[in-house]
Amino acid sequence: MEGNVSVFHPPETPCLECVLPAIDDRNLAGCDTRGVLGATAGIVGSIQAMETVKLLAGIESILKGKLLVCDFRRMEFDKVEIFRRKDCNTCGDKIGPMVERAQRLTWLCGRETINVNPIKPANLDFERTLKNLRRRFDVLVRSPVVIVLRHGGSEVSLFRNGRMLIRGVGTEDKALRIYRELSTFFAYVRSLSKD
Repeated sequence: MEGNVSVFHPPETPCLECVLPAIDDRNLAGCDTRGVLGATAGIVGSIQAMETVKLLAGIESILKGKLLVCDFRRMEFDKVEIFRRKDCNTCGDKIGPMVERAQRLTWLCGRETINVNPIKPANLDFERTLKNLRRRFDVLVRSPVVIVLRHGGSEVSLFRNGRMLIRGVGTEDKALRIYRELSTFFAYVRSLSKD
């Protein structure tokens, strides 16, 4: 009747190894020996889903650098600060600085869709972006979280932080071309807003 939730985003936050070093799952009590109530997994899973949605939508997470301890027997929730360990084998100082990677591409199963994460998250002004997009593209959906537009034969879901889901592409090269073209367009829109 208990669970823990946190958002791990090194190097901004500690990693799981910082908080629970050298844990071997084989030595932990599992569902078969300790038991778990389905409602517990449901509640904790819902909190995890909410934190994931917030991250994807560019909404700051309060659980970065904190551990939410849920005790459902007493119905108590506590937030505990967690810290990065300099000697951590996973993210500590001894492994050297973390290197920023190029855009991360992830195929989403069965949908001819690629998720492209920006190197550096943006904070798009959706009103200005939407106004300029409509001049050049067919905008299909607009919500506070996402703008969906048609780009040639592809459909692009644009999130406020610059992340894009590009559907209807057969290759990663094509997805990256679309991503770079739109990123250049957004940089141009931002330059207009500074004038």
